Amino acid sequence: MEELNKDELWAAGKSLLLQSGIPKAQCGSFVGKLVKDFGADVVIGAVRAAVVARPADAATYLVGACQTAAGQRPKALGKQSALEQHNFDVARRLAAQEA
Repeated sequence: MEELNKDELWAAGKSLLLQSGIPKAQCGSFVGKLVKDFGADVVIGAVRAAVVARPADAATYLVGACQTAAGQRPKALGKQSALEQHNFDVARRLAAQEA
């Protein structure tokens, strides 16, 4: 995907929100709030990712992507990593019971 300027990315963000059912009048405010909360660079990255992913619920996707990029929530684990983490947690609990 070619580099887009900030105005084009904002337009893409608002378009994604509109397509997922957010009223047109609220789309700009939503993007503006994201920029206020997370900064323009984080929002631009989230919009780029959303344009590629085309999520059904763009608002939730954008908020989640911004939170992850800002370090406010951990990145989602892949299936294998999640299974390994679960197994590690079970083993730790069992070891704590035996101690």
